[in-house]
Amino acid sequence: MSDTLKSLALTHGVTVAQAQAIASAAIAAQKYVVDAPYYSRIRLAAAVSNPSPGVWNYVWAIAKRYAFSYGIGELMDSAGHVGHTANESDTNINTKAKTNSGEKVRISGISLLPTPDTDPLLFALLCPKISVVLAMNSGDRTILGRPEFMAGSGGFYNAGSTRLFQQPIGSAAPATISFANNGMPSGMNYLPLKQPIIWNPAGDADSNLQVEITQNEAQGYQAVAQAAIVIPVPVTPPVNLTVPGYDPPVAGEYGTFLDFVVRLHCSQASRRSQQR
Repeated sequence: MSDTLKSLALTHGVTVAQAQAIASAAIAAQKYVVDAPYYSRIRLAAAVSNPSPGVWNYVWAIAKRYAFSYGIGELMDSAGHVGHTANESDTNINTKAKTNSGEKVRISGISLLPTPDTDPLLFALLCPKISVVLAMNSGDRTILGRPEFMAGSGGFYNAGSTRLFQQPIGSAAPATISFANNGMPSGMNYLPLKQPIIWNPAGDADSNLQVEITQNEAQGYQAVAQAAIVIPVPVTPPVNLTVPGYDPPVAGEYGTFLDFVVRLHCSQASRRSQQR
């Protein structure tokens, strides 16, 4: 029996057992707060067809994808990556739409991160057709707008090469497309919410949260393969210069999908473990 419990009992005029119960209740009521993001990835993928030799058609149909609709170890079909089992690079929630370990999450902002393997031409084609909504099970829906409205706190930025388009044979420049997200992609660049949104632990109102990424219009694209060209160079001895051809991407390859990581800028409050 500790001297602290004896002192507490004497000070408050209670028994040692009662003092111990008071101390245990006080410890159980303690909470700690951590500032760490919640994140979840979604995918918009093309249906790919090859109607004739060298011709490839890509169609991104009207679709709705749900970030935070799966947990680690669960299939990501609802997020658009069909057949893929989520891991910690995809999300950090354990159960779909729920906070971890009974945490109460205070969301102060949101950002959309186009992943580094995002095709910039595809991003340019699809962004004007996408809307973003934060939805709770209470029926509250916060319409956040288009992806351009949400700053990127990381991910693809500035310019990159595209697999959907090949520069004409003989062109000196690579097939690059420029892109800039809303501001420099620093860790603290995000869309702030004027009124924080509270994501409650399971069993409470507002305990189920998802971010809806909706492609509201279909998008098509056609790419045509180009054969390599051999150019003889008139020198002695003769030399042939080979200009590489172009093979459009097949389903699942870079250029056929657009991935977003939805990042919630938030803090989490939870009860302190009595083991600490």
